[in-house]
Amino acid sequence: MPERLTRPVKRSSTSPSTANTRPHKRHCTFSAISEVGQGESETKHLHKRTHSLCEVEQQLGGDGINAELIGDFSKVHALPTVTGRHQGLKYITVDTMSALLEGKSSCLVEYFSVVDCCYPYEYQGGHIKGALSMPNTDEAVDHLQSQRLKAHSPDKRLVLVLHCEFSSERVPRTCRLLRSVDRSMNKYPALHYPELYILKGGYRDFYHSHIDSGLLG
Repeated sequence: MPERLTRPVKRSSTSPSTANTRPHKRHCTFSAISEVGQGESETKHLHKRTHSLCEVEQQLGGDGINAELIGDFSKVHALPTVTGRHQGLKYITVDTMSALLEGKSSCLVEYFSVVDCCYPYEYQGGHIKGALSMPNTDEAVDHLQSQRLKAHSPDKRLVLVLHCEFSSERVPRTCRLLRSVDRSMNKYPALHYPELYILKGGYRDFYHSHIDSGLLG
């Protein structure tokens, strides 16, 4: 009898502890491995999707990030864009600007205009070759709206690139006003100028990067 009593007592005291501990460890380990595996799989899948999307957008003239549409929502941007100081406005780098000036974007862009919003003394001190001097925001908007420039080919674009000395305040203000007036003059979502770009870093960065390029006036 004592032996019979002792054995069941020992089994009942150790068995529940072992039963409770081992499945718990297995469960945690399995769960962690499963979550890590799924995370890696999802990350790889997302990377592949993003990479493929970038390739398609580059072929279509997109920004290589998220295929945002131009102002009239008809197509993706012709020029690759980068993030800038002001959300909602599209920025291009100085290298993209030089490529545009050198005609490397002619497969998509039929006509472009560079609008220089620097003060007159800044413009006279140096400017991008061919840029239009429009230091006054209201006058710049009125002039562009009166011109109503447009591309003749339906498959190509007209783009405006605006900049000032640093492209930090004057140009964003001009872009917002131009888009606002453009909206008011057209039936939504149509626009005279659906593609507006800001030269990131302004004339200062372009000058330092392309001082010997022959693209300065």
